[in-house]
Amino acid sequence: MQHFPHETRILFSVQVVCVLLLIPFLAQCNVQQKNERPGEELLPAVGFRLLGSPQEIVPWQYYYLNRVFSAPSYRTPSGTPLPGWRLRVIDTRRFFTNQSARVYYRIEDVQQSHLFSSTYQGGPAIMRIWPVGATLVLETFSGRGAFMSDATPVFVDCIRKFQPNAGHFPVDTLFAGDWCYQRFSADGKPYPVLAGASACHQCHGTALRLTGDLVFTVVSEDREEK
Repeated sequence: MQHFPHETRILFSVQVVCVLLLIPFLAQCNVQQKNERPGEELLPAVGFRLLGSPQEIVPWQYYYLNRVFSAPSYRTPSGTPLPGWRLRVIDTRRFFTNQSARVYYRIEDVQQSHLFSSTYQGGPAIMRIWPVGATLVLETFSGRGAFMSDATPVFVDCIRKFQPNAGHFPVDTLFAGDWCYQRFSADGKPYPVLAGASACHQCHGTALRLTGDLVFTVVSEDREEK
């Protein structure tokens, strides 16, 4: 019988353990990918806030599918928000100095949000955790087009928070965080994101510590600065 050095046996054991740990995750990815439609991808959680202590952010090994959804009706052809919606115009988009934007959000979502005192110095006085079902629309314009009534958006981004899968997520402990992303053309047709929804998600994940949730926009109700 062939005998292997002690170091070789340890290395082999470590490799076997790593493979066994990866099997459940790879199986989940395989199942999800088979069911994916264009625009769907598996997104990792960036962290969650505790129900009892929202100032705290806890990591959680959790993946969810970026759901495909249709663009909502949110404004008139002239850009006026429809009843139930509000508008905030942004002079310079974060990370993009040559773009402006119009952000539309629902009054109902604002009213149903969970608010808590900010833990981020220099940010809004109040942090906001948006409710399940919350929907925000961001129209991106070249230059200062967001301030011009006759300008056409380059594209329209929508984000919506979905109910997590209770079988994989402690809904009685953590605030929901299944934010999904879709991009549309100015006429409401699907507009593929070359880098995929994961690029949107990675960027929005940084907002968790800035505003309380994966939304950069500070709505008018939270504008008071510390």
